[in-house]
Amino acid sequence: MNKETIITAIVTLIVAVFDLLKIFGIFVPIDSNELYTIVSAIVFLVCYWRNQSWTNGGWIGTQVGRKIKAGEAKGDLTFHDEVKELLEEK
Repeated sequence: MNKETIITAIVTLIVAVFDLLKIFGIFVPIDSNELYTIVSAIVFLVCYWRNQSWTNGGWIGTQVGRKIKAGEAKGDLTFHDEVKELLEEK
């Protein structure tokens, strides 16, 4: 995982925990509700943007990644090896 993905995941988790705490009426250590709402919306938009395949290349990459994961789950690594060989050619 790259650094940007890790940071996004951590910030998203923190905001999600604060959201859940607010839902259950537990004190959230943020004074301004407007600021909190804006931060939540920004985190939502960043996560939404990062998790979508906006281009054909991104869509193809998503499909290849899903196929690799499915193969790994079944113990079949042949497709993974083919992709690895293609990447090493460059």
